[in-house]
Amino acid sequence: MSTINDWLTRKTVPRHSDQVLAVVKVLHRWCGDPSPVERRWHELLERDSDIRSRSEARRPRGDDERPSGAGRDTLPWLGQHISRAFEAEEVELKVFCLTSETLAPHIRLCGERVRGGATAQPRSISLRMLLPADDAFLAYPTNPLDPRDMRPRRRMAAVRHRHTASIRSTLESLRDESRVDVSMEFRAVPVTPTNRIHLLNSDTLLFGYYDVVKTLAEFDDGTYAEIYDALGLHHRVFTRSEPGHAWLVDMTHAWFDALWTSLARPLPER
Repeated sequence: MSTINDWLTRKTVPRHSDQVLAVVKVLHRWCGDPSPVERRWHELLERDSDIRSRSEARRPRGDDERPSGAGRDTLPWLGQHISRAFEAEEVELKVFCLTSETLAPHIRLCGERVRGGATAQPRSISLRMLLPADDAFLAYPTNPLDPRDMRPRRRMAAVRHRHTASIRSTLESLRDESRVDVSMEFRAVPVTPTNRIHLLNSDTLLFGYYDVVKTLAEFDDGTYAEIYDALGLHHRVFTRSEPGHAWLVDMTHAWFDALWTSLARPLPER
């Protein structure tokens, strides 16, 4: 089992809220205390994510200028670009990722800002998202001691469902309450994402690489195992925009559209 010292030395890394919660439960058991309430734990972490996203959204735009090749921390950098994308009259998002865990809080925050009048209401929002298929062979997440162990895959599917459901709920609220013309579709592809891609409003490309790490995982049956998983929440994301990188943005749009119309299949809501 991973130890706190392993985390500090980066031998293993906890995967976001689920992994931290797993270790908190272990520590509680060692101390003889009752385990924390899981729903409350996730609410606190999501609230913290929203607070940090709001803080970054209020920063003057000049503060985020860097040379075009420089990467930025995923959460604030992605949040700034998603917020700017939602300022357009017609919002278009194309996303290729593992679970949408990083994107979901930013979509939720943008929805709150639109409903609260903090930003102009877009006329339309179009979202197309590609995620790995449940029945495909994926390189990760996996149990290195037992590659046939399906618990890591079921756990990833649960994380994906939770965050895609959040995105659906946010956009449906904008459609029903604010009368925004919303179009969204989620499709599955038999591909292991090694990086995530966000295409925003036809002219901006954001991309970042997943780190493959050994991490402690708790499964729905209460058991634990060390697995290889992808970590992306606090890692670097890079941006390319027109006109300087028009060719790369156009090629990525063509790549996404080809995958969408060939290998992709509708992703069930559950």
